[in-house]
Amino acid sequence: MAWLLDPNVNPGVALLAGDALRRTVADHHRSHGAAADAESALAALAGASAAARWVRRERKIDVGRLDVEAEFVGGVGPVRLLIENKIDSAEGHRQLGRYARSVRGEVGNTTRVLPVLWAIGDQPPVRSSCADALVLRRADARRWLLDLADGLATAHGGVTVLVNGYLDAFDLWDLGARLRATHWREIELARRSPPDGWTLVADRLVDVDGGFCREVLADPAFISCLARHDLRTHVFRSTLNRAQRFNFKHASWQLRQPEFQVAGFEVHYEMADRGELFVHVEISPYEGGLDRKPGRAAALREPLGSKRRVLETLRARLLSLPAAVLAPSVKGLGDPARAGTLAAVRFSSAAAATTPPACAAFFVEAVDHSVAILHEEVQSERRCLAAAAATVTR
Repeated sequence: MAWLLDPNVNPGVALLAGDALRRTVADHHRSHGAAADAESALAALAGASAAARWVRRERKIDVGRLDVEAEFVGGVGPVRLLIENKIDSAEGHRQLGRYARSVRGEVGNTTRVLPVLWAIGDQPPVRSSCADALVLRRADARRWLLDLADGLATAHGGVTVLVNGYLDAFDLWDLGARLRATHWREIELARRSPPDGWTLVADRLVDVDGGFCREVLADPAFISCLARHDLRTHVFRSTLNRAQRFNFKHASWQLRQPEFQVAGFEVHYEMADRGELFVHVEISPYEGGLDRKPGRAAALREPLGSKRRVLETLRARLLSLPAAVLAPSVKGLGDPARAGTLAAVRFSSAAAATTPPACAAFFVEAVDHSVAILHEEVQSERRCLAAAAATVTR
């Protein structure tokens, strides 16, 4: 938080981050109100400059250590934000109130002070011991980062990746909370009787050791299929309730055309679960959550246009493959026109989910039936892009 807000690190990012933070605080104030003592500081912040004048992190004061301190300056004078971050811990004894009194003693009456308790854990405190403090929560943190991600657009690519990483972490956090709520019995059993308890959780929730995945990758028929079509695999940890996944693609299925500038797109196969194989068309480097980031989606308009065209044509052609063998489906996969839609089609087989050899054999059949279509559609889009570029050049 301090790094994003600090004008001495990156003034452009600090301007966007500060402005987004002011809007987040204002939105929270409109929705939840504030103590009367905080109203003048909130009004001063609303009228202040977009960027903080300076930011300090982990400053030692006589009564403790401030996590983040930022000063904004406006027409009615400076306003100092004192931000205390909490995850699942409680606020210390009158902690924020002590900090606010100490800083007010330093600055006198010329600077307004606004204490903020930012509690992003699953069970945040309802209020602060400091009467005039705002209590912001994980939803406010997400709102701030989403607002910032829209503003960053193409000008600050590395920071965009960082912010998207934080947003993904919040999504994971919410997923973890849902899993705990749904499977609390298994988790409690695991805590009481390891390791058998964790084995039970693994059987219920995830293929923890990735054994099934590895056996599919090691299957001779699948290896032969990859070699025959010159496909390369990439194994990765899934964030959504699966321990391991893998995807595989041909080197020519990644387009990073110069006219895209900020990104390209790629096509690949992806194992999502036992007996399921998807054909994905994704922005490359991958960026998740584009449906909730209209500013970023606008910046990626050209590669997203290519992605949509390839998704549509692949979906139409792959759905015509033998239903009895591959069961191609688009159920629940989303509209190709949406920026966040990734999958063109899903191939699935209940029999293939039973053993790694059966899964590998099913994947081989799916690839043999579809790989030529993927080659043709990617090359067709590449020719369209080359023709468009030539027209612009002339």
